[in-house]
Amino acid sequence: MNRIILSGRLTKDPAEASTANGTKLCRFSLAVDRRYKSANGDKVTDFFDCTAWRTTAELCLKYLVKGNKVLVEGELQTREYEVRDGSKRKATDILVENVEFLTPKGQEQPAKPHKSMEELAVVDEDALPF
Repeated sequence: MNRIILSGRLTKDPAEASTANGTKLCRFSLAVDRRYKSANGDKVTDFFDCTAWRTTAELCLKYLVKGNKVLVEGELQTREYEVRDGSKRKATDILVENVEFLTPKGQEQPAKPHKSMEELAVVDEDALPF
C-alpha cells in the first residue's frame, strides 16, 4: 500500500498548471519539520514537492498561500527523467488526494500585502495590553 500523510507549511504560493487536454493541477512545496533536532540544536526540515489535481487543485489555488499550515494525504511517486546533458535524474513527488487546511481562518497570510505603511502604523494605544 502506497500512502503518505504529511503536515507542514507551504514554502511559496501554489503554482497553477494544466495538462494538454485541460486538466487543472497545482504544485506546491511543503516544509515538514522532523521530531528531532540536529547535533548542534537546529531544527531538521524536509521539503516535499506536492501535486494536486482537479477539484483539489482548485481548492488549493483558491485558499492556500505561502506559510499556510496544511495536512496532505496522498501517494508517493518516484519518476525518472533525462536532463539536457543526457544524465538521468530521479524525483519524488507527493500526489495529493486530500488536503486539510490547518491555519485558522483569520490568521491566513495574504499572498500580497494590500495595506499601506500608513494604515499599518495606526494603532489604538488604549487597546495595547501593556
